[in-house]
Amino acid sequence: LSGARMWLEKGLMQEPRFQHADLIVCGYPYPACYLLDDIPAASGIPLLLPLHGTVVTEYIDVRLHQWVYDTLKRWLEGGREDKVGPRLVVAMNNIEHFWMQGRFGRLAFVPLGCRYMQRFAAHALGPHADLRTNWHSRRVLLYRLRWALPTMDNRRFERFTLTLARQTGASILPALVPEIDNEARGYETWELLNFRGAVVVPWDWEITSFIELYRLALPLFLPSDRFMQALIWHSLRRPEIRLQQRWVRFRREWWQGAPCGLRAAACA
Repeated sequence: LSGARMWLEKGLMQEPRFQHADLIVCGYPYPACYLLDDIPAASGIPLLLPLHGTVVTEYIDVRLHQWVYDTLKRWLEGGREDKVGPRLVVAMNNIEHFWMQGRFGRLAFVPLGCRYMQRFAAHALGPHADLRTNWHSRRVLLYRLRWALPTMDNRRFERFTLTLARQTGASILPALVPEIDNEARGYETWELLNFRGAVVVPWDWEITSFIELYRLALPLFLPSDRFMQALIWHSLRRPEIRLQQRWVRFRREWWQGAPCGLRAAACA
């Protein structure tokens, strides 16, 4: 922890905007947020911690889990040490809200709406741009399938889908756009409006991408319940797939150091 604090403090001090911050909105990775109370330059600044998209103890050694939950409990109860500013914790999806409220009591619930997606697109395209569904497009985006499917299954599914569409002369074409589906490059929000819809296969119990695409009014095609049940069980049972961080919310390694009220099974 001492090494992490030094690294974080050094990074913050090199950021000019941090010196004049009135509020810290701290997100992923969460371990950096918990350390801010111990950094003099940051401890007095009010902090907002929105819980969404991951587990509060992800990437943290089990021996430090109790420290994490003690920190969250202190923040949620409103207690703070001298020279530590206000801390506000809110849940932005149902999983975090249900579990944390059950253990710590009252917890604010602010559902993630992703309203910024429309604003990002309008900012790039201009205030008079048409942000509605692009019915003139013939392309449906196969969205980040490699995040959800095992590598070989993904390649075969993409090849099958593209071949089938080409051979049958389909009027709607599946699209693979490496420039968009490339983490190294990223993508602009307005680029998603070039598609008539998107095929989304979830890779965790709740994903931000689904809400973002939904907020853009992009028609979405999702797998059936039976397909997802098979995919989830397959992902959880195969170690090489688990290493790719799929379906992480209920993994034992992220919760085994949690208080009894947060575990799936009652403590002995």
